[in-house]
Formats: sequence, C-alpha cells, structure tokens
Amino acid sequence: MGNSSTNTTIWGDGVTDHVIDIGEDGVSVKHLKINNSASLGAGIDYNGYTGINISYCNITGNFYGIYGCTEDVSQACIYSNCLSENNISISVCFGVNVISNNYIFDNYDFGLSIISGGFVYNNYFDNTNNVVGTTAYFNISKTLGTNIIGGPYLGGNYWNNYTGEDTNGDGLGDTDVPFMNLDYFPLTTQNNIRFIDINNGSNGTTIIPSGYLVFNWTFVSNADRYQFQIANDQDFTDLVVNISDINELIYPSHCTISDNVSFILPSGYSSRLSRICYCRVRAYIKD
Repeated sequence: MGNSSTNTTIWGDGVTDHVIDIGEDGVSVKHLKINNSASLGAGIDYNGYTGINISYCNITGNFYGIYGCTEDVSQACIYSNCLSENNISISVCFGVNVISNNYIFDNYDFGLSIISGGFVYNNYFDNTNNVVGTTAYFNISKTLGTNIIGGPYLGGNYWNNYTGEDTNGDGLGDTDVPFMNLDYFPLTTQNNIRFIDINNGSNGTTIIPSGYLVFNWTFVSNADRYQFQIANDQDFTDLVVNISDINELIYPSHCTISDNVSFILPSGYSSRLSRICYCRVRAYIKD
C-alpha cells in the first residue's frame, strides 16, 4: 500500500473471500478502513505468514476482521486498531501473536477467538461474547504507564462484563481474578470513587530497629474507605504493604479512625522494606 495508504478506505465486493489477502512475510498494513468481506471471508487474512504488522486500522462489517488461523504458523503484531460489527473481530490460532491497544466492540459472535499462544493485553473488549480460547497470556506484569482506559498501570484488558473491584485504587481489579480464568489484572474504572492522599510521606519514614514505625494521619469524614500503603520508593511502584483495614494497625488500640492516631507496622514486614521507606494513607471518596 505504501505511504499513500493513510486513511484510505478499502471496500470489499462481498464476493471475493478477503478484502486484503496477505501473501508474504513481513507485510505491514496501517491506516486503512477495511469493510465488507465475503461470507466467511476476512477484512485482513494473513494465513501462514509471519512478521505481519496490522495497526491503526478501522475494520468493520466483515465476517472475520483479522484472520490468521491455519495449521501453518501465522504470526502478527496487531495493535491500535478499531474492530467493530464483524462476526468475529480477530481469529488467530498458531504462532506467537501480540494483540494490544485495540478497541474491540459490538462484534456479533466473538470479540476474539484464539487457540494457541500469544499475548493479549491492554485491549478494550465490549462485546456480548468477548473471547473464546484460553491458551494465550491475557496480561503482562503490572507496569507503570497509562492504559487504554486512562488508568495509571498497564496489566490486563478492559472487559465490559468484569464486575470485580479495585480495592487499592491502582486501576487493576483485585477481586474475581483471574477473570474468566484468563486475566490476572483486568482494567477497571473507579465507579465515581476518587482518592486523596492524606499523608504521602514525601520525605521518607525511618523504621526503628524493632521493626515498627510511627505514622500520623488525619481523619477524612466523608471517606468511603481507606488504604494504608508503604513502599521502598517515593513513586510507590515498589509497594510492600497494602492494607485496607486500617483498624488492624491503629495504636493504641482504644483509638478510633476519627482520631489523629499513629500506626505500628508488625515487624514481619521489616525485612522487605528499606531503612528509609515511604508511607501514605489514601482516603477513597464516593462522589
């Protein structure tokens, strides 16, 4: 297609199998609008070829949006596409395919059909049936970076039918995981819950030799819940302690969360923390 392909629309005749039928390794397909394959055909077919790059395309109104599913190894990087109103948006079988940063929604049968291998992460799934097939990796490790729904961490995928909860405010689901026995870090919205940092320990906190630390905080009257966190770094990426029930740590025990109280950290955590660590309490407020 060359450089002239940017924002070009390719409309299939509805009779020929595929709108684009890739016939060699190392092909890139970018910045195209692809519509109207034949029945059982694909918007893009890359059967049996490797090193394929499909990105920044709008693929709609086909039986298969993208198809790479024969007994021969097919391998592609499929990212930053919009796939909608196909019967099956993506169908891949053999080979290590990487599927990320795609918007996959309003497809009729399945959003994704995957049989063997590959990585599927940071995609937006909003279909009646989002996925069939269970052998791929549906998340990467929790990684700092803006995800496809604007959250602060990369991990898994956004699923319209995920109903679990994010209990620590990092934008990744903590309950009902792995979701569908696939995704260990499903992306979540905050459901109109915002947080404020009451004390973010910006100057660091010293753990005393016994393994306890003292940390003061201030009660917020309209908080829905609290989260107590301790990390080895100021950005809280090396998070060691993440406790939802602050009452477990209040000292002395007769105080309540309505007081400006101190916390003590059980010494079992001390071996995992730097001598100087960083503490914060987050108050979650439902708007």
